[in-house]
Parts: sequence; C-alpha cells; structure tokens
Amino acid sequence: MVLNSFAGRFVISSILAERQGVTDPSARTRLAVLGGMLGSSATGLVVTTVLARREAEAGQNGVTPSPLPPPPPLPPPVLLPNLIGMSIENAAAELAKLNLSFNEMEVHSPEEAGTVVMQSWDVGTPVSSIDRLTLLVSAGKGMPEINVPVPRVVSETLRTAKAKLACAGFEVEVNPPGAQDYCIVMEQVPAVEDGSCVKHPQGEKVMLSVDESCCRTVVQ
Repeated sequence: MVLNSFAGRFVISSILAERQGVTDPSARTRLAVLGGMLGSSATGLVVTTVLARREAEAGQNGVTPSPLPPPPPLPPPVLLPNLIGMSIENAAAELAKLNLSFNEMEVHSPEEAGTVVMQSWDVGTPVSSIDRLTLLVSAGKGMPEINVPVPRVVSETLRTAKAKLACAGFEVEVNPPGAQDYCIVMEQVPAVEDGSCVKHPQGEKVMLSVDESCCRTVVQ
C-alpha cells in the first residue's frame, strides 16, 4: 500500500539515493521527487537507481553532475465524490472521469451485491491520479460472516486510521464528531495492543478517540 502513494515512493526513493552514496541533500531531494513521480514499477525503480548511482559517482570524483530532468508536473487535485450506494460499475465510471484509480474489496453487507458500501476517504477529500482509493463492495446478504484482524491505528493521523480500517472492512465512528483528518488517534475500541492480533467481523464499527487539544492547536 505504501508504494501506491506519492509520499511512500518519495521516501523509498530518498532512501535508495542515500544507499547509492548520494550525500548532497538537495540531490537526494531531486531524486526522491523524480522517483515519487515515476511510480513503483520496476522501470521507475531502475531509473531512480541509475540516476542515484550517477549522482554519487560524480560527487566522489569532484565533478558537478548534469542537472536531473525536471519531474513532470503534479496532477491537479480533485475533490472525491460520494460513491456510497452506487453500483461498482457506476462508481468505476465516475472515478475514470476524474482519472482516479481504486482497489475493490468485497465485504459482508445487507446491501445488494455489487453496491459500494464504503470508501476509504471522506467525500470532498482532495485527491489526485497518483492516489489510489479503496472501495468496499457488498457481496450480498448471503455472504458468511468473516472475522479479520483489526488494524492498530493508535498514534496515526485520523485520515490514515480511517483508510486502514476501511481497507480492512470496518466502519469508523470518531469522537468527537467532526474531528479534522490531521488529528491524532489516542484510543480505539476494540483496543489492539502492539504486537497482538484482535479479530472482529467485517462491517462492525471501530470507535476512534482523537486528541482534541491537537485539533484546537492546529485550528488556532
């Protein structure tokens, strides 16, 4: 999942540049941005590695390397529409119009089979074509109950926590209601201790409590 986001590819490309011996921080940043835009394919990783090696060799020989090609411009963000209640076919068509990609996961639900019952990010969230949405799709009433591990999301931002829980097939309730996505999760119910495995049926609700003081500090 990490490689599906620009931020994840940026971090991995930065680490890759450092391991290739690139010591100049500005050069590492340029390579990380380029790697983030090239994507997680084998070709993208190979190109990033070759450029990092060239940058490192030039630095060791005291030669100023030729400038790296500028990264392609970031696609402008769009606001995520409400896809809940749509058929998966209609939801896919809406996302295609916005040049957005998605993963599909079937979950136990009383809704008609093929209906989108949850999306990993809230309606109105700014997203771009380098992001990947997860849609939870009903498999119909006859689907047996499935117990799956509950992700531990304490200390995560609310946005990350909601995305992880949605991908695992859980509904989310936040306390206080209306908390901003950048607030930090302080407690979850059911609780999951670090290193433990707690399973619950898909579709059940996970309660998240966030650090209200953090939210107030950022807003002020």
